Order: sequence, then structure tokens, then C-alpha cells
Amino acid sequence: MKFKPIIVLIILIVPLLIYVLFKDSIKPIWNEFDTIFTISSYSISVILLLYNLNLKFHFAINRIFQWFKQDHTFWRFSYFIEQENEFDKILFIKNLKRLNISINKEYEDFIEFIYKDSYLFRLQITNNETSRINLFSTRLIVPTKRIKPTINELIEVTEVIENSLSSIISDSKKFDLIIEYPKTSPFYSYWIKKLPEQSIYNFNFSIRIPNNENIVSVNKNQLIIKSNSINKLFDTTKDYLSLQIEI
Repeated sequence: MKFKPIIVLIILIVPLLIYVLFKDSIKPIWNEFDTIFTISSYSISVILLLYNLNLKFHFAINRIFQWFKQDHTFWRFSYFIEQENEFDKILFIKNLKRLNISINKEYEDFIEFIYKDSYLFRLQITNNETSRINLFSTRLIVPTKRIKPTINELIEVTEVIENSLSSIISDSKKFDLIIEYPKTSPFYSYWIKKLPEQSIYNFNFSIRIPNNENIVSVNKNQLIIKSNSINKLFDTTKDYLSLQIEI
């Protein structure tokens, strides 16, 4: 949440205007009010200063506002994997039907399916010397309270794919998650001003987190998280969406 200068001015000026306009009637209680006003003004100034200078305090305040706002974000999930043999589409469809999944469209090179009557996925298949399998989700609306269930559901879909493969090429896995905020990302404006220079390795503000194999790119209203492990991907997702990160 941004603190607008006009709000601070109102907080500072209104009490003074009241005193000037109603000086005679308010004078008996002004001494007490003056003390309260001074303490309040000082406290607000300290909070604003810490909010703009200290990363942990900045995100701690934003977490409080998140609890009250009950925000949502928009997700686009994609998953790429290769195997040495041809992809067994019949086995995959059989495994899908064991879950609450229905086939929407089926062609030679892709399958479109609906998960839990709400999530639409497309699986693109390329069979050459190796099988390349690309999974894409549509834009998912994820309320703050449904982050963990949504993660579990996406993991379940990827497990269905991997259980349908016979010989996975181990280093081929790639997971991407695009998280879009309804408004500006809470990280963008802060990082432009405060991010240490050594943490920026290109001008797209793509940030490599220390001791983490994931790569996180920060745009004005998006986070793009890339990883070769779905568990690491979603651990980072939970940290960022709960604003519990360290740089």
C-alpha cells in the first residue's frame, strides 16, 4: 500500500485548522490534544521512514494490509519435460480419468482437459527422437486463501504426466509460473529504489535469489518464477506471495 503525501498533509493540517477556527472553545483541552497530536505525528513519521527504508518492515506492513484486503492474484503455469520414448497418450488419458478430469479436446499433437470443472490445461506433444511434453494452464484466479490448495492441485496434474512417462530425461524439467497482480506488484517500486546493485544482472530486473536455484523476474505487476524443481518453484511462490523473503 502506498502512503500518499496528501493524506499526511491532512493529518498534519486539519488539527491546526480546528485550533485556529475554534480557538476559544478548544483551548481548555488543547494542551492534552497537543501532546497526543505530537506523539501521533512523530509515530507516523517513524513508520513512514521505516516503511521506505527497511525491507522487512516494508513487507511486514504490506502483509497486514493483505490480511484485510483478502486479495487474489492471477497465475499462468507451464511445465516442460522430455522422455526418450514416444509419449503414451492412451496411458495418460487413462491416468487423467482417475482424477476429477474431463477431456475437452483431443488431437494428435495436443490434449486439452478440464480439471475439477474449473481449470483448463493444454498438453502439447512433440514426438521425434525424444518426446517433448509442454503443459500450459489458462489464466487461473487464485484467492489468497487458496494458494496452498491451488499449488497442491497443480502438483497433482504434473504427477499425472510424470506417471505416464517411462523414461524421463532427468535434466529436462522446467517449471514456469507467471503471477500477475491486479495492481502493481508490491516488490516493483521498492526494488527499483532499494535493490543492491550486485543483485541485478540485467536490465529486466531479473533477480537471482542467493542459495536458491530459482530465478525470479519482477515486472510492474508480475512475478515470473522459473525452476527445474516444482517443490522449489512453489516454495518460492509461497514466500513471495506471503511477502516473507530475504534478499
